[in-house]
Amino acid sequence: MAKDILRKTEKKVAVKISGADVTETITLSTDLLSSSQALEGGVQKVNIVSLRWAGDTGSKITVTRNAKVIIILPGDAPGDFDFADSEYNDNVNNASNIIVTTVGNAQLYMNLRKESGYASKIETPEFSVYDDTTAVGS
Repeated sequence: MAKDILRKTEKKVAVKISGADVTETITLSTDLLSSSQALEGGVQKVNIVSLRWAGDTGSKITVTRNAKVIIILPGDAPGDFDFADSEYNDNVNNASNIIVTTVGNAQLYMNLRKESGYASKIETPEFSVYDDTTAVGS
């Protein structure tokens, strides 16, 4: 498998896509859902925060969302891009799954931030003894 979830919290996810001539889909509703969360509101929104990539000579990496090209990266020119340095995140089509395609052997590390559509299952102490602990937000 060319897709690895390296770290997953309630707000951030680190994903690695690697391999030769692969296409992988990062599914917002399943791949990014942590064990302490439930889906909320029907639409999940996730922004791309940073990218780091490398690859063999002639390789490239294409990231798309809802058939729109987000970025094309030259694998043989390793680099990184942190949107936080620019004081923004890539939120284009952020309610759509992320599709990563490699041509040639390449690796892409992505840091993603969940913006909405995920609810915590963890109840805080402000809730009443009458809360239903089996339901989110009750």
